[in-house]
Order: sequence, then structure tokens, then C-alpha cells
Amino acid sequence: MIKVAEFCNGGTDYKYEDSYRGEMGRRPAKKSFFVVEKQNPPTKARRQKRKNDSKKTDPKAIVLSMMQIPLTCPFTLHSDAEKKAFSSLIMNLKHPYILPVFDVKFDLMSNNDSESSITNVNSPNSSSTMDILVARKLCERGSLRDEIYGVGDPQDSYITKYPPKTKGVPLHPKKIRNYGRQILEAMLALQKRGITCYNLSSSNVMVDWDEASKNYVAKISDIENSLLCKRPSSSLENLTLVHENRVDVDVLHFGHLLFEMALGHRLHKSTPCQSVLKNEYEGVNAEISEVLW
Repeated sequence: MIKVAEFCNGGTDYKYEDSYRGEMGRRPAKKSFFVVEKQNPPTKARRQKRKNDSKKTDPKAIVLSMMQIPLTCPFTLHSDAEKKAFSSLIMNLKHPYILPVFDVKFDLMSNNDSESSITNVNSPNSSSTMDILVARKLCERGSLRDEIYGVGDPQDSYITKYPPKTKGVPLHPKKIRNYGRQILEAMLALQKRGITCYNLSSSNVMVDWDEASKNYVAKISDIENSLLCKRPSSSLENLTLVHENRVDVDVLHFGHLLFEMALGHRLHKSTPCQSVLKNEYEGVNAEISEVLW
């Protein structure tokens, strides 16, 4: 939190406010915060960045995500030109079902500044680590997981929204079809650009208002996780790793996501007992059950 406040006060377009409830998510290596756009006159470039933003959401409400660039990062990000090229790549990923990024910043810091820092092999200086900060609009409806679990306030902390052993409510079959199709279309668009969704989950699929259809749609977020080869959460990776030698990892993750929408909770075993699954599928729509089974 202190790091984000210092970043926002260092000549950026964002302002950290104590009135917001602090960080989101639960992953120690990636933090997301609510920040506010400073009241600066909009430039032509900034207006262009926001041309696809929803009119239903306050454009000044922003989610700023910060994470250390992992050791597995395939990009070299030494020079300003390399950083600019990466920023352009992620900001130009335009699709109706991908949540757009409108700002990317890099911050180089010494390992002496943080005991938990991981040395980045892509850095020319082995005693330094680099953070990436990515800015997106705030989707006030929250994530797909928020919808499944009936979260009253998506801006609450992770532990408040999802206490241990909490179960959600299965989504209506029509919503599952719509969200499933939208997510698949986004995945196919990313595949055409050589990007695999290694981190697809209900937590990083956002539910956002679509002005064209006058309805809420699913949009994949946090694409930088896949681009930087950030490993998925250990809980999800443990479920899919045993099957990855015969099924593409993004297909596995989509299957888990479909299961969660249909059953109202996550699959807890990589190879669950079929008798248990049959009992759970009894109340599931026949068409969706056939896909899962």
C-alpha cells in the first residue's frame, strides 16, 4: 500500500486515497488497489485511451495492479524502447470481451528496499527488481466470482467476500451460455495473437456493462499475467497440472470456470470421484451437464 501511495505521488496521473478500502485479491506477489484519476485536463492521447470505456462506470475510478516481473518473463525490458513496445502490446489488445488496459508503468527498485523482492533475471542489474503497474477501469459489478458468490460489495477485501467454506449459487443456464461464449471468443482472439490464458479463473473475468447490447458481459482481465508467464495460483495449478500433458492448459482452466458457474463452487480435486460428480450434476441443466461430463 505504501509503495502504491509513493508511486501515485511521484508525478503520475493517479491519486491514492485513504478513503478507499485498500488492496484486493490474495496473491502475495500481485496487489491491486483502488485509485482515483487526478483532476488534470484530458489530453488527446488520454481521450483516445478511454474511447471504449463504459459510460455506466465513473471513468475516474481505477484499479491499479502492481506485481513484480517474474523470473519466467520471456521479454527483455531493459530499455525504454522495450518497455514501450510491451506497453503498446498490452494496450492494443482490443476485443469486446477483453477488459482494456489504458496505462502501463514500470518501476525499478533495489532489493534492499524490500526483503521479499525476487531478483529479476531480465534486469541488467542483478541487485534490482522491476515492478509493473497496470491501470484499468473499475468494473463496479465486480468479477464473475463475485456474481457466483452473490457478493454484496465487490470492493470489499477478498477474505470478507469469500470466507472459508463459503459456497456460491449456480448461475442461470442462459447466463452460463452467454458468459461462456464471450469468454471463449476472447480466448480465441488471444490465441490468434499467440497468447494463451494461463491464468484464467472466475476472479480475473470481470462483469462489465456493454453499451452496445445494453447488458452485462464477461471480459477477461489481467492478460499481463499470461504475457509475463506468471504462474497461476497454486490451488488451480495443482488441479490442472496432472492433465496438462494431454489437454491445453487454457482449455482446462475454462472447464474449471464452467464447472464453477454451473455448480456454484470450485472443483476441489484434479480427478474427482465420478459418483460424487453425478450427484452434483443432478440439478444442472442437461445441455451444460453434457459439456462438463
